[in-house]
Amino acid sequence: MRSAKTFLQEERCDMGDLHWVISLILGTIVASMLMLANKIKEH
Repeated sequence: MRSAKTFLQEERCDMGDLHWVISLILGTIVASMLMLANKIKEH
């Protein structure tokens, strides 16, 4: 049985990775939306 401290440390590590992935996805979506907005303005 793992100690609660070890479990929390592992969870925190996973959350850090998850946060990084979410930031990357959000950044990609925002960039795509900005590009689309620019294309719409040009027309």
